[in-house]
Amino acid sequence: MSVETWGLLTKSADDATKIEEEIDNRIADHNADPNAHGLADMALYAHRTGDVLDHLEYSVKPLKLGLVHIQEDFDSLDGYMHSAGASLNVDVGRVELTTNAVINDYQYLFKYLDTYPSSFTWNKNRILETTLSLNSVSDVEARVFLGGQAFRNHIGFKVENNTLKGSVGNGDVETTVDLMTISANTKYAVKAVFTAGSKCEFYVNGVKQGEITTNLPSGLAYISYLITIQIMTYASASKSLYFSYWDVMQEF
Repeated sequence: MSVETWGLLTKSADDATKIEEEIDNRIADHNADPNAHGLADMALYAHRTGDVLDHLEYSVKPLKLGLVHIQEDFDSLDGYMHSAGASLNVDVGRVELTTNAVINDYQYLFKYLDTYPSSFTWNKNRILETTLSLNSVSDVEARVFLGGQAFRNHIGFKVENNTLKGSVGNGDVETTVDLMTISANTKYAVKAVFTAGSKCEFYVNGVKQGEITTNLPSGLAYISYLITIQIMTYASASKSLYFSYWDVMQEF
């Protein structure tokens, strides 16, 4: 049986495959090979070992990264608990939580899971993202936490008048770090990145503003609390806290 040669490709004389078909077959085999271009200095190798994940926006889903992902855009307040006297307004994905015009009036809103993934624990890395703004930055205190309130297990953000702070709690004590001075009626995009047992980093509008390395949460206490939002007025004037979404992620 004779052998014909197509350049560097060979076939037997009774093989009816056309050149175009053979090329298509070779390309298909190449595309199906998970290790194609995987040798050192090749494209896939460089992508896998690079410091930056160079993907199209939104193409990398949390499950690809091994994350539990829960997000709320506030179409409604179904499933939320709130204080009896809370003034709540939901408007096109934005929630307004307002105190009464009474000194030391305190209002809250929170959501927790009755059942939650078995992987949920403060012993794994977690992320909280949200936005916040206030109608006043005097005589006011506000909190937006992943976890419980005050010193209870949490990571998140605290506002005392015009100072935005990062906050963590370990069940015994709350630790804070000053991040920046804020203004009234200005939206801030905030993110807390918790590395279990190591640190919690705090970002505002995409820029890291501080971190805390002590009194970090651990274990399971308040692990089911997805979001805890609080506001208190220290004057005989109502204060409002606005937020438009929250996003929680945790590694499996």
